[in-house]
Amino acid sequence: MHQIIRQMLSHLNHKIPWDKLDEIVIIKENDGFVAISITDEKAERYFASSLMDAIMEFAKTNRVEKQEREEFDLSRWDGGVFHDAGGHLGVVDSVISAYIVINMLLCNWAKFRPVIDPKGWLIYVCRGEYDGAHPDAMAERCRKFMTPDQKDFKEFNVETLQSMKEYVKVLFKCLYYHVVDGNRGDISTECIVGNINWSLERRIMRQT
Repeated sequence: MHQIIRQMLSHLNHKIPWDKLDEIVIIKENDGFVAISITDEKAERYFASSLMDAIMEFAKTNRVEKQEREEFDLSRWDGGVFHDAGGHLGVVDSVISAYIVINMLLCNWAKFRPVIDPKGWLIYVCRGEYDGAHPDAMAERCRKFMTPDQKDFKEFNVETLQSMKEYVKVLFKCLYYHVVDGNRGDISTECIVGNINWSLERRIMRQT
């Protein structure tokens, strides 16, 4: 029952198989090192395809005029750099990665909290730091579930849960509004798979 409740916390869990992504991501610890791997790349692609389908579905049914959603217009963020460019975390990539990371915390906090770095580049960008940082209104939504010193996630309680759920809803809006505005080519199943791999850092790393 607790597992079912956890899975229901993730955004659009009835359309996007967060439980399957949780299941295929394996985290093993050995002598202070953590190995993160994905056991089923076909299932990973199915997850990415389901997320892409949800983005397209919401884009097709969008009824919000462009002037009413300028805050979520990715073309206005940091000069409109949509994908990674050298040392720059691209806007689309940062939004997709943040959407995945926070939803995985919502899906299984105990599992993913130890391996998602709140001081890492992605979260820095999301809370308004580093080059390519998200604009103030978006960054403030991220800061709500960070500690006052902005160095860690808050304890996972009702307030943190609500802040994270509201945040991923807005990230999802940014993605399907981007498609609505004629940028379908910037988001794809392949792009989502790449961001899953990057977001979960599929490599060996030492625990701190």
